[in-house]
Amino acid sequence: MADGFLQRVTGAFTALIAPDSCGGCRASLKRGEAGRLCANCVRAVARPREPLCACCGLPLDELGFSASSGSCADCVGGRSFGQARAFGLFDGLLRDLLRRLKYQGDKSLAEPLGHLLLDVGQEAYLLQDYDVIVPVPLHRDRFTERGFNQTYLLARPLAREARLPVVPALERLVNATTQVGLKGAARRDNVRDVFTVHPRRVTD
Repeated sequence: MADGFLQRVTGAFTALIAPDSCGGCRASLKRGEAGRLCANCVRAVARPREPLCACCGLPLDELGFSASSGSCADCVGGRSFGQARAFGLFDGLLRDLLRRLKYQGDKSLAEPLGHLLLDVGQEAYLLQDYDVIVPVPLHRDRFTERGFNQTYLLARPLAREARLPVVPALERLVNATTQVGLKGAARRDNVRDVFTVHPRRVTD
C-alpha cells in the first residue's frame, strides 16, 4: 500500500514539473508536440511489420504464415473481436514506458501513449465508425493496491481526440492471476469468464 502511494505521488510530481518534455527521453518538445513523445522516440518504437493478420494485427511473416491467407493460425477460425491493432511491439522503449506507467505509477506517460493509440487507430480504421471506448477494468483489490486503472488513463486522450465517450461498461468479477509470462491460449484462458457487462452502464 505504501509503495503504491509513493508511486502515485511520484507520477503526479513528474507530470507537474515536466509537462512539456518527452516522456521517453526527457528532451524538450517542439511546438505542437506537447503531450506526445518526441519524433526520435516515436521512431525508436518497433512497429509491427506488414503483412499483418487482418484480425489480431500480428506480423504474418514473423509467424511463418503467408499473406495470402489474410489471418494467422489463431484467428483463421474466428475470434471474439473484429479487429485489433498495436502501434508497436512490446519491446525496447515501448515496453519500458508501459512498465513505468503500470508499475511505477508514472501517469504522465498516459497522455503520450494514448496518442500512439490514436495514431494507430487512425492508420488502421476510422474511429468515427465506433460509438464508445471501453477501458478494461481492474479488480477492486488490484485498483486499491495500484490506485489507478492504466487502461482508463490511456483511453482518455484517445477519446478526447476521437470525440468518443469513455464508458466503463465492463466489470471484473475475478481477480485473475497476472498475465505476465503467459502467452497465446494461456492468456485467453486466464481471463475466461472474468468480465461481465455492467447493465446499468449500457444502453441500447
